[in-house]
Amino acid sequence: YSTEGTIRIKTDENEDFSLPYKLSDDWKCVRSMAEFNYAQEKGREKFLNNPPFDVRKVLFGKPLCSFIFAEYLANKDAPDEDLFKNIHAKWLMSGRDDLRGKTPREILLEKQDFIGSDLDSRAKQWSFAGFCPPPIPVDSNAYKFAGFGTHEIVVYYDLFRHLLGKCFENNCTNPDILERLASDWLNNPQGGFSERTPAEIIEKERTRINLTASAQECLIDDDCPLCVMMSEEFDTPTFCHFDGSQMEYDRFEFSFQKDRKEWEAEQREYEEMSRKFAMKSRDNFNFPKTDETLF
Repeated sequence: YSTEGTIRIKTDENEDFSLPYKLSDDWKCVRSMAEFNYAQEKGREKFLNNPPFDVRKVLFGKPLCSFIFAEYLANKDAPDEDLFKNIHAKWLMSGRDDLRGKTPREILLEKQDFIGSDLDSRAKQWSFAGFCPPPIPVDSNAYKFAGFGTHEIVVYYDLFRHLLGKCFENNCTNPDILERLASDWLNNPQGGFSERTPAEIIEKERTRINLTASAQECLIDDDCPLCVMMSEEFDTPTFCHFDGSQMEYDRFEFSFQKDRKEWEAEQREYEEMSRKFAMKSRDNFNFPKTDETLF
């Protein structure tokens, strides 16, 4: 048995297509009622000993603001040009009792792959079926204790840097000010997110609704007749994705790799690709010398 595969979905035109799915690691596949009863008993025991809790109260609330304020007091006169990066990395990589010994980074990346897979599946279903799949109910545990997808991780990165910058710029006097700044930033449109509010982006990802844009919003060149025609006739949704290109992937702390060795291998691969590209570019512009001028 597998926790991933495909199912057949019918469209309004009575056509069908294969829709990939992937279940959360919380699901267990068993082959008999005896195994089910045993797994159910163990699952309940695990739940009682380690009930889910709302990590967002730590990552977005007073613990975050208190950390930033304490780092400001300790470093407000530091000359380090990488100060903000280092403070941010310290927060991400420090194990915390209020996160049951895990680091914020571990919490952020724990469910990223699964949520991304789920959203990809829903985007395909929306494209073929012609309607948005139903969202996760907000009163469910899957919503209340949801993990973090790529969009929320990217939003969280920007929120941390925003609060850190405001704390140093305004000579912050207490962490409560940062809580208000966080609320204002999350609930107001931000240019870096196409004028969406960060709270809206987070909410859609938690309920598994894909971010979309109309064809008109995606129009790049309004002087191009073909582009304009496509924007007027294209009626299927265009899906938006924020990939975190502003994050420092050259540092492990801000990458999406869970394992440092995998990140190091990825960096070596990028370096090799860059080297080959530089050599190819140099060869392309290494014209042969000639004494004649060609017209």
